[in-house]
Amino acid sequence: MSSMNRRGILAASLAVVFSFFDSSAIAIEKPALKPKRIGQVIVWRNKKFTAIKSGKKIVWDKGVLIPVPSSPSPKASPSPSPTSSVEAKPSTGPAKISEIRIAASGDIAVGQTKMFMNKDKNGRGKPYIITRTSKELVAFDNVCTHSGCGVEVDRDDLICRCHTSYFDNKTGKAISGPANSPLRSYEIKEIAGEIYVLDYPW
Repeated sequence: MSSMNRRGILAASLAVVFSFFDSSAIAIEKPALKPKRIGQVIVWRNKKFTAIKSGKKIVWDKGVLIPVPSSPSPKASPSPSPTSSVEAKPSTGPAKISEIRIAASGDIAVGQTKMFMNKDKNGRGKPYIITRTSKELVAFDNVCTHSGCGVEVDRDDLICRCHTSYFDNKTGKAISGPANSPLRSYEIKEIAGEIYVLDYPW
């Protein structure tokens, strides 16, 4: 056999071998799952493959590489400057109890019980029940401790007409009816002919 023939045979053999490896490599690079319909999409090994028609068969195309977005480096949140409005704004804090003028000393006589209204600048008011005993002044809230209805002064009686609860006008204690807790009491002062109740500003 001539050297030319041997070279030809060797070249042909090598071509067959290389074509085998090329086809195997291509086969490996495509999904093993067989496509069922044209247009079917699958993601495999970071590639998106679409089913296409090749002759009478449905096969996967070469695939499109899906780019992996690089995650941005975290940015440190800027710290507020010393002159920012958040730090510059003073804290208001909770409201403080203050002396609220209710009436003049001559507005209530010894042995009397009256209701006085403390009105704010908008005309809204908060009522206080005040009794002058022979020894002191006492002040109570007018909210019934049973269901929150308003307690009224009826002569010397304190009555909630919603469910007929009665309260003592000197101690605020519940006397009868469904209410069993006393009315809320307030510290009260009499200064220079004026009556003040210590409460949160209305």
